[in-house]
Amino acid sequence: MVEVEQDAANTPKMLEEKEEAVVEQEKVAEAVPKKEEFVFQALTTEQIINDAHENLLKAKGQAGLMPQDPNIDISKITPLNPEIISRQATINIGTIGHVAHGKSTLVKAISGVNTVRHYDEKFRNITIKLGYANAKLYKCPTCEAPQCYKSYESSKPDVVNCPNKDCSAQLQL
Repeated sequence: MVEVEQDAANTPKMLEEKEEAVVEQEKVAEAVPKKEEFVFQALTTEQIINDAHENLLKAKGQAGLMPQDPNIDISKITPLNPEIISRQATINIGTIGHVAHGKSTLVKAISGVNTVRHYDEKFRNITIKLGYANAKLYKCPTCEAPQCYKSYESSKPDVVNCPNKDCSAQLQL
């Protein structure tokens, strides 16, 4: 008789718990994004390759760089091709000097990359291992020298607006 009374007392509580569980499941179902309906698109091979190339550049963080043509004529490639300039260092600057004369600081100022990377170097505030950093050099077509020249890290997009006051031109690589 005692068991029957306990079951009767638990029944409304159990119903409430079931209702709460159903409400919770509905909330979860609403939160899950619904799949988009599939739409068939007829694409050419060139469109598929271009889309894949753009997605690859975005995944690598290279969305602002000049796309490379896989069918480029190698005999026409020069160091001044936009595809090469966009991804490759066009100048190498070597620094040599005595300890604490600002070599690493100069590299950081030009490229935005800190060549002091290892614990011992940071702890002692000196560069022990050789560092290398890529940089892109830009020129504003409307500003006067030396303010027309800017340098950024190599991951910067190819199209950059001039940061100088009262100038709305785009910098050129």
